[in-house]
Amino acid sequence: MEIIDIPFHNQDISIRADDHLGKMIYKFSVDMDRIDEMIEWLFENTLERFVLLGTDRIYFESSADAMAFKLGWHTKWDDGL
Repeated sequence: MEIIDIPFHNQDISIRADDHLGKMIYKFSVDMDRIDEMIEWLFENTLERFVLLGTDRIYFESSADAMAFKLGWHTKWDDGL
């Protein structure tokens, strides 16, 4: 199990809330083309369950899927690009 934050300079909204289990963070972006492309990639390239925590944060059930995302998608949208 792993949560990945996508560093992205077009991030507009970040919501933080405390619950009985700790802090929940949801991040949102307005770049819908990037988000649609990312979601399509996730459905085509992951094996286990994932949960979108906003548009710029993802919870993966599988560490292997998280690593595949980091290598195949995440680096594409690094802040340095």
